[in-house]
Amino acid sequence: MARAKVEFAMAPLLLFHITTASIALLGGVAAMSLRKGSTGHRSGGTVFVTVMICMTLSAIPLGLLKTQTLNALVGALTCYLVASGWMAGRRNRFSYVQIANATLGLVALGVGAFLVKFGVEALDSPSHLKNGEGASGYFFFGTIALSSAALDLRLVIGGIGNKHRIARHLLRMNLAMAIGIISVTPRLNRLAGHPIQSDALLVLPTGLVLLFMVFWLWRVLVGKRGKAALDRALAG
Repeated sequence: MARAKVEFAMAPLLLFHITTASIALLGGVAAMSLRKGSTGHRSGGTVFVTVMICMTLSAIPLGLLKTQTLNALVGALTCYLVASGWMAGRRNRFSYVQIANATLGLVALGVGAFLVKFGVEALDSPSHLKNGEGASGYFFFGTIALSSAALDLRLVIGGIGNKHRIARHLLRMNLAMAIGIISVTPRLNRLAGHPIQSDALLVLPTGLVLLFMVFWLWRVLVGKRGKAALDRALAG
């Protein structure tokens, strides 16, 4: 009876989660496909950020209600990635931006600490699981969270140049989109009656987003313009 009540309470939240995830991914595809800095890119990015935050905030209570600790923490991590990626896409240099970045860094640090803690608990348990998940998942996302927090500390203390600001924006937005895709794709496939049977096809969209991310990071950081800017910085 208690389980039935929980599932009944989750149904509207789950529908909201899947709907917002689908809209967010459409906005993300538009932002990825359109010329960077164009009106269409900014509009798609605004849709992606707004709806993705709604989706990730709904993932947290869903994970807690289903005792899926990893899903709840990954929802919080993805929300952080979107928010900090959006901040990186802005040129605003006022003090409140630094305060916001420091606050987001603390969020990432807290999420990362919980992920590592639960990963250790999974290793120490007889089943090597924590709430149904192995240690590897906790440690993988914990590494992302703690690495991001360290980069936030670097940003707050010393600042970053325009090239690295853009790279920060690209990395965080694309990571958030990849996590969103890998989270919602199996659910959509299940709701549609499992038309896709191949696991490789299910993870293909996530792989394409990560390849896109690597391409643009290379272009910004290592490409001809990026390399020339880096050479000038080192020479100066």
